[in-house]
Amino acid sequence: MFPQENLNTSPDSDAVETAAIDLNAEIVADDPEADFNERNAPPPAGVYPIKWQLGDKGVVPAQDKNGKPYVAVYLKGELQAESPFENYPVTYYMNSIIFGSKGTSEVHHFMNCIGEPLPNRITLGEMKERIENALANSPVGNALCDWKGSYQSGVNQQTGKAVWTDQYKSMKAFPIITDPNDPTKKIRSFIGKSPKDGENIFAQFVVKQHLSQSEAKKLAVGS
Repeated sequence: MFPQENLNTSPDSDAVETAAIDLNAEIVADDPEADFNERNAPPPAGVYPIKWQLGDKGVVPAQDKNGKPYVAVYLKGELQAESPFENYPVTYYMNSIIFGSKGTSEVHHFMNCIGEPLPNRITLGEMKERIENALANSPVGNALCDWKGSYQSGVNQQTGKAVWTDQYKSMKAFPIITDPNDPTKKIRSFIGKSPKDGENIFAQFVVKQHLSQSEAKKLAVGS
């Protein structure tokens, strides 16, 4: 049980029809009898390089409850780690609302991390354009990633939308089980239980924090 997960995407928009398709080309499946719908554990928590692009909503001008303008930014990315998880998809939302105690916003921090720093004064339109131009080049940035697991705890009476509660806030919070492939080994399960109804809660892979090069190096050394 988990919110807003896309289990399948269509490649039709990327397909190119041509009269020169090689029907003798081989298609290799490592395990053709495997269950396509079976859930697998997401990548383990850690620091990953991620290639970013704008998501479907892109950069959206908005304003807060006090009428102050900002931009909302929707990202989609793919892990660039050389592992079985290469090209694993991730999504992320951030905005340019300035936190008084920090003197900056998450958008400013993200742009610093991908080598496209913003000036301290900039119009909303200029910010939107610079973000769009930077993401058009599919930059790679480092991010601290982890698991979380949520269950639907109710419904918002005003909006009618589901309300989700995080039962597991990190990979370390998920239960440890015996490895089904090795009875002598313990592993971290990616499946937990909802306290509401006992239904399965599956781990979601999420970006916790965007990192500068120096921050990524420090965390990698300490891991």
